[in-house]
Amino acid sequence: MSNQSITDYLAALAAGRATPGGGSVAALNGAMAAALLCMVCKLSLKRNLPTDVEQRLKTVLAEAEPLQIKLRRLSAADSQAYQGVVEAQRLPKQTEAERLARTQALEQAYRQATHTPLQTALACAKIITLAETLVNHGRAAAAADVGAAALSALAGLKTAQLNIIINLKFSRDDAFKQTIQAELDTIAPNLDQLATQIYHRAQKR
Repeated sequence: MSNQSITDYLAALAAGRATPGGGSVAALNGAMAAALLCMVCKLSLKRNLPTDVEQRLKTVLAEAEPLQIKLRRLSAADSQAYQGVVEAQRLPKQTEAERLARTQALEQAYRQATHTPLQTALACAKIITLAETLVNHGRAAAAADVGAAALSALAGLKTAQLNIIINLKFSRDDAFKQTIQAELDTIAPNLDQLATQIYHRAQKR
């Protein structure tokens, strides 16, 4: 999703084409989660707060704002990346040279279609950790928005991870697979649990 309206984006999503798809939606989930955190930070900072709490909220805001922009761009980039896969699949494969060229093009396309959701996953993981700070220190009246942000970011994270796992199956480069897996392994394994904790914490604010 670049500068499309929500109406146009949803129409494209429902149109029966390969793109935009789940990877684009994953990034958009993350972008909306980051935007919610920004909103809660700004609402909370309108009040007189202890200095340490104010600084924590400003730190969350400073990190959430660029993540929102990054993820919005990743939503569009994911569609472009997977469109590269679609175009590579359409390449001719009648001769040996054509088959080789098609195989190489598919490998490159699937690499890009894996890198993009990896960036989405890493960004969504960060948003969940930011939400933990905000659910404890942000404005209580906006706690539901923090819970919504955590769950939306978790949906983005899990969807992006799913896309990575599926796209990696089509790569023939074992070294590339290991590199991507190492990146995935840097994501904390307990984020499902953390997002659930934030959800329950929001209910008690």
